[in-house]
Parts: sequence; C-alpha cells; structure tokens
Amino acid sequence: MITALNHVCINVINLEESEHFYCEQLGLSLHFNFIRQGERFGFMLKIDDKSYIEAFQLAKKPVEKNEGIKHLCFTVEDIDQCEATLHEKGIETRNKKAVSDGTWTLWCTDPNGIDIEFNAFNPDSAIYTKADRQINW
Repeated sequence: MITALNHVCINVINLEESEHFYCEQLGLSLHFNFIRQGERFGFMLKIDDKSYIEAFQLAKKPVEKNEGIKHLCFTVEDIDQCEATLHEKGIETRNKKAVSDGTWTLWCTDPNGIDIEFNAFNPDSAIYTKADRQINW
C-alpha cells in the first residue's frame, strides 16, 4: 500500500527567509510555488525524486515545542562535512554525537523554530541492521 513518504508539511513565518534557509543554506531546490489570489503563500521543496517539504506561510510566531512537527531529519553522507558546510553558511549547530546505534547525528533550528536533525548512517546503524537498541535519554 504505502511505498514512500512523499512530503512533510510545515508552517512558516516568512516565506523568503524559509526558502533561503532550505534552498541556499541546506541545498534543497524550489520545486514549485503555491499561489492564492495572485500571491505566493507557499512552496514545495524537492529533496529527491520522491521526497519533498511543503511549506505554507501560516505561522505568526515561532513554532512552540511539541506543537505539530517535532523535527525534520535529513540523511547526509558525512557528519563532519555537513557540520562544516552549515557553519560556512552561518548556521549554528549543536549536539554532534554518535547516538545509541552508532549513527552520527547533528542538529540545528530553522527560522521558524523547527528542529532539523542530520544523520550519517554506517553499516552498524539500526536503520540497516534492524536490531533493537537501548535508549538512554
């Protein structure tokens, strides 16, 4: 029945600032705009041929924690390269570490208060081994 996750929809405060963050700083591409009554009020960002982020200017203030989306997570090849690139683009990062399954993780926050996680998987990561892991947080 379900074959893939197509998109995640987020509310944004400022379309231009959010587009800059996701396209210019994170490297996603603008796929198309949503127009209502002659004005852009949202957009679709392309991650790959099957994965998208849909964004609508609906929020009036930063998203409260645990309201709507808890976080977005992107897969990256190399966590150190990801961290360096984010820093070059002026994005503050936090919590770089190997988590319980050995996967490297790194975090930042988008202009709307949504947490963004980056994962660099390895052959021992539970995503591949499917082995249960003990969580200690």
